[in-house]
Amino acid sequence: MEVLVVRYFCRRQPWHDNCDCKGYCLVEVIDSGSYGTVSRVYHEDKPEQYYARKQIRLDKSALNTIRNEVDLIRRASHSNMIQVIDDYHDKDWHYIVMSPLADQNLENSLQEMPKSPVDSAAWSTVAVRRIHKQDIRHRDIKPANILIHGKHICLADFGTSFHSEASTVRTHTSTRGTNKYEAKETQDGSRGGRGADIFSLGATFFEMAEALSRPVLVTQFPCITKPYFAHADNHGFLQSIRKVKERPKHRSRLPERFRFNEGFLQPLLDLICSMLSSDPIYRPTADEVVRSLESILKEAGCKRLSCCVGE
Repeated sequence: MEVLVVRYFCRRQPWHDNCDCKGYCLVEVIDSGSYGTVSRVYHEDKPEQYYARKQIRLDKSALNTIRNEVDLIRRASHSNMIQVIDDYHDKDWHYIVMSPLADQNLENSLQEMPKSPVDSAAWSTVAVRRIHKQDIRHRDIKPANILIHGKHICLADFGTSFHSEASTVRTHTSTRGTNKYEAKETQDGSRGGRGADIFSLGATFFEMAEALSRPVLVTQFPCITKPYFAHADNHGFLQSIRKVKERPKHRSRLPERFRFNEGFLQPLLDLICSMLSSDPIYRPTADEVVRSLESILKEAGCKRLSCCVGE
């Protein structure tokens, strides 16, 4: 069944007192680039609630990508996905209002370590499992697109995603994701399947694991000097990940919420290596990754992750 989404056209310009014709009021610009800007806004009817608003210049070449992103986020609706609150446009710009407004993204979080990367890994995988069940491929999974808002983890930025049923691709965008985290099979411009998302998630897990275990290691993680797919082609790279060793007595250096017993790190590294397989046939599915994380944590004597139950 086709669903018709009616998009609001914002006619009144200019803005009055930093509020536009839909009642969204600008607080500050969070990020900007060639695509437009992302800002912190609130609605005049609910000034205590902040949202992220993506503002994208409206032109014919971008219109399909904008509509694709909005429709896919709505289709994938889930607690671990960014939610579209509103979308509308004026004669020059298209606006997508989203919630929650994140405190930070995983890329920044890995520098400060306020939250266990294990939680982030689990919740992120649940989000990927959800979109894959909806026949959606994200295509740009990376730490910067995993948002942290309080205790919640959200997968964001569906600007390069697409929906498919069997061999049918329902999108007009051919935009690619971020090269560093892309799988090898997407390098020729191909969209890739679920396995390409798993590869990108594995690269993200690599960075989580490195940040988590850095203070306790005897042998270090291999250095990343080029895109992950180029390293993954080298069998020695995956072997060097598996050879990473920790010094158990140094676990006391970690905050208590990051301490795991000796059975934790090695199985996690094995899982990461399987996700980084150069051949997508050998990569696990998102559901298998969730179950593997549950098993790893159970064997390590950690409590069961509520995110992974009954989703």
